[in-house]
Amino acid sequence: MEREDGYLYRGVARGHTSYDAAAEGRAVPLGGNSSIDDHSGGDNTDTNFTSWSDDPEVAVDRAQNLMDNWVGEGVMLRIRVADIDPAIGPSRNIQIHGSQSERFFEDEHLIVGEIQAHELSFDFGNTWQRVTRR
Repeated sequence: MEREDGYLYRGVARGHTSYDAAAEGRAVPLGGNSSIDDHSGGDNTDTNFTSWSDDPEVAVDRAQNLMDNWVGEGVMLRIRVADIDPAIGPSRNIQIHGSQSERFFEDEHLIVGEIQAHELSFDFGNTWQRVTRR
């Protein structure tokens, strides 16, 4: 279910290779040359993208589970959609849901490159704190 609150959400479970960066409010791609379809399908996420969703419940699931294993501890990030793209240049926001690349119906978006979230939550979205920019 797509929400119209103007945010995209990302969840990262403790133990994920990207957890430390996420705990600082950063979404850092793994790097690599895998395709958009491979990334969104979960076949190979070694790309220059990070996965986000319009639906905060998808991010809660990702923050609580590492692959198919319950962890119960993680971090959620959120970013205003309006602030993703630079003033000049191509869009960094690739909408997967509603496209031929959609396989899991997660309301997924891929964001190109590293991006700093505006807020993060360590309690699955119940409270949000602003990310301090370095």
